[in-house]
Amino acid sequence: MLATAGDDGSIKVWLTSDWSLRRQTKNAHGGHVTQIAFSGDGRLLVSGGYDGVVNVWSATDGRKIKGWRSGTSYVSGVAASRDGNRVYSCGYDNRAKMWDARTGRLLQTYIGLPSDAYGMAVSHDDKVLCAVGPSKGVVVWDVATGKKLFSGSYEGDYAAAAFSPDGRRLAVGALSGQMQIFSVPRGEPLYKGRPERTGIISLKWLDNDRLLVGSYDLTATIYDGSMNQISTYGVSKDSLFGVTATEDGKTGVFCSFDGQVVVRDLADWREIAVLGR
Repeated sequence: MLATAGDDGSIKVWLTSDWSLRRQTKNAHGGHVTQIAFSGDGRLLVSGGYDGVVNVWSATDGRKIKGWRSGTSYVSGVAASRDGNRVYSCGYDNRAKMWDARTGRLLQTYIGLPSDAYGMAVSHDDKVLCAVGPSKGVVVWDVATGKKLFSGSYEGDYAAAAFSPDGRRLAVGALSGQMQIFSVPRGEPLYKGRPERTGIISLKWLDNDRLLVGSYDLTATIYDGSMNQISTYGVSKDSLFGVTATEDGKTGVFCSFDGQVVVRDLADWREIAVLGR
């Protein structure tokens, strides 16, 4: 399944078998939905919004399981654990948080961000958490203990983060077009450069050796693990808002500010479907 959301507070769930609309939840949030994420087992969908609320939904029937105020006026990022028991959020309060997905109880607070958080990611084994933001904001924590594993004076305002499937690498992208890749959990720099001409807004590892990057110049680019360009394509006619891909790394999904969601084959960039058309 794939989930998309918009500034009208609604969430749509699509079947990736034929890209048909399975379900729409209207007024899921009181305003713009900032981020959505499935748990690794596919049972839960978590969402965050401009209303400062974190909501947990059943991915099967769309039933709302729990919702709670996050302690900040704006939730900028959410993630869920692989087993669906924990939910992570970040926002405009200089910290990230871990919650019990069923009760909404706060389990852990992660501190150390120099400013607000723009986005977050959790490793596939649920052991490492990253939040990114402005003013050199890249901080990585041990999920269980809350201990900061590494952070640094990485120039730029960072808006995107993604762990490789094996959890050994973390990619972060900045609004300046700069990107860095670190080893996990030690934080050794593996790559630093400016592969994109404009800001990086979204990152998705297709596998352990291929990274999909979406940027404000309306293009999506696939790089190998050494950041050599494999292919690139102009995927949007309006401002690109986000990119993701199916779990097998073969199909990309591209969202733009005009509400268009386009599905493409990542081997040749062929259009497969336009969702909601």
